[in-house]
Amino acid sequence: MALTNISIENLPIRKSRYERADIQGLCLRVAPSGRKAWSLRYTVQGERKKLIIGDWPDMSIQSARDLADKYRAIARNGRDPAVDHKTAKDALRDGLTLAAAVNEFWEEELSARKGGAETLRMFNKDVVPRIGWMPMKEIKRRDVVLVVDAVRKRGYVIANRTLGAISRLFTFALDRGIIDEPLAMPKKKSEKDRTRKRVLSDGEIKLFWAAMDESNGEIDIYRQTKLALKMILLTGQRPGEVVGMRFDELDNMGNWNIPGTRMKNKEAQALPLPPLAHEIIESARQLSDGEYVFQSSQSDGPLFRNALARAVKRHHKQMGIIDPFTPHDLRRTVRTKLAEIGVDDIVAEKVMSHKLQGVLGVYNRHPYLDEKRLALSRWEAHLKQITGMSEIHRNVIFLAKK
Repeated sequence: MALTNISIENLPIRKSRYERADIQGLCLRVAPSGRKAWSLRYTVQGERKKLIIGDWPDMSIQSARDLADKYRAIARNGRDPAVDHKTAKDALRDGLTLAAAVNEFWEEELSARKGGAETLRMFNKDVVPRIGWMPMKEIKRRDVVLVVDAVRKRGYVIANRTLGAISRLFTFALDRGIIDEPLAMPKKKSEKDRTRKRVLSDGEIKLFWAAMDESNGEIDIYRQTKLALKMILLTGQRPGEVVGMRFDELDNMGNWNIPGTRMKNKEAQALPLPPLAHEIIESARQLSDGEYVFQSSQSDGPLFRNALARAVKRHHKQMGIIDPFTPHDLRRTVRTKLAEIGVDDIVAEKVMSHKLQGVLGVYNRHPYLDEKRLALSRWEAHLKQITGMSEIHRNVIFLAKK
């Protein structure tokens, strides 16, 4: 009986390989692994032969029958269809583009990996648009170098991650027979040599703070973005932690309680906020009708961290700051200034939510809440002095949003 999709789906998996006949020498071979492949028996110049022509369901029943008809006609003319089949497979393999290889990588491996979706996003953002059209066998080391160089403009960490993803793709391609030889990858840049050292000067801090004033219409940055950038410089917290600030993380004691799930080191951080931070939050509250303090104008979710980076990159010269900087450089600036005003290193590290190193990190579990409050109060006063802000600020009674 001719095979149907239902009968194929119901074929059992056995400990040894077996076949089920279709029509005119076409069979379906069922392997212990579960693979189901089309097998064609034919005779050429008096010799009986067998050829695997494709896998089900990638090759449908009708496609397998049509190809079997074609190969039988070739055999009747005295030529072995296995030669044509190999030529067709080689041509398909040789022409497989990077974009197609990425799709196969996703189907066969990435989709089952933790972090696979992020790797696929990385490919689609930075690799496929540049060299996705190129056949895998024609891609050279120089092509990869140029891709990674372009990504490195956004940072060395993301560039090295992209290089690692490309390397894994080519290892996968070698295992799958997409390429015949491994591709020599460029070396990752040393993180030790590439660590950013940008710290804003007092003059640059003054220019930045003035540019972030909500009444400054000359700097065309979304108000919530301005407020979030000011919060980074005032608290020293990471950009991702700031944009993700939720009203339910703020208590009536004036503390910002960041859960460990949102922290890079997975440890919760209780941060006593100075009065100026509460003023920023109250301003942001007027623009938010959801659970996030710094709500996006395009959704109910928070601002995207990249929106902060884009705003700074686009407007830093307009602010009067010639040398480019990033939102994370604001955090580095805070840590440097804490040292300058005499804040103890352990307290400063706790403000920055860094883990204490060595024995201190293991045995010292003191929360340093009062010490952090004093440190940020001193930094707030110093920031006011740098920017020329009035020391007279309205009293703020902060209430968590219901």
